[in-house]
Amino acid sequence: METHDVITSWRGSAFALVVANGEWPPLDVVRRLLGEASMSVSCDGAAQRLAAEGLDTPITVGDGDSLPSDVKDRLGSRFVHIAEQETNDLTKAVLYLHGQGHERILVVGATGLREDHTLGNVSLLIHYFKQGIQVRMLTPYGLFLPCKDRLCLNVKVGQPVSVFRHDATQLRATGLRYALYDFSMLWQGTLNEATASEVEITGKGYFLVYLPHHGAISG
Repeated sequence: METHDVITSWRGSAFALVVANGEWPPLDVVRRLLGEASMSVSCDGAAQRLAAEGLDTPITVGDGDSLPSDVKDRLGSRFVHIAEQETNDLTKAVLYLHGQGHERILVVGATGLREDHTLGNVSLLIHYFKQGIQVRMLTPYGLFLPCKDRLCLNVKVGQPVSVFRHDATQLRATGLRYALYDFSMLWQGTLNEATASEVEITGKGYFLVYLPHHGAISG
């Protein structure tokens, strides 16, 4: 499986990892990312699953409602309990890492299993970006990239690309089969395709890009 080289796409900078309790990429990918991340945390529901696979994170973050008492006891001080209910466990984990000085964060396990969680978690990417936190979301099927103003990608010709407008205006692109414009509906920027090895997307404001797995990228 290609992971779009999420690591090299943040060339020269460390990244932190959040493991959530949704659908994971293949276990070997999760294991690789745990080894390469400068810091990793699990949302409380994912801690037990990681342990069952012989994996672990130094810290587990959440409100504790998905953790059996024996797991909490085993984690001890490695469990960071955040009781407030205004944010979900993913956001708690992201804000914890940001508070530790991490500005580039990769998330796995934030989609799948429940569509309401998937939609909510994907929508949070722009929210984090507006707070100065660069969070990318790797799924078993692709990669979500929150963007502002400009994104440059090196891709394979034929790479599928979907663009979701948040508040960006004057959306334009080079290297895509179909022209971009200021979409009024979510589906209008989906199912595009790279016609060149270099793709540039520009606009004024925020937009979200989704890249189904189709080879390595750097940006």
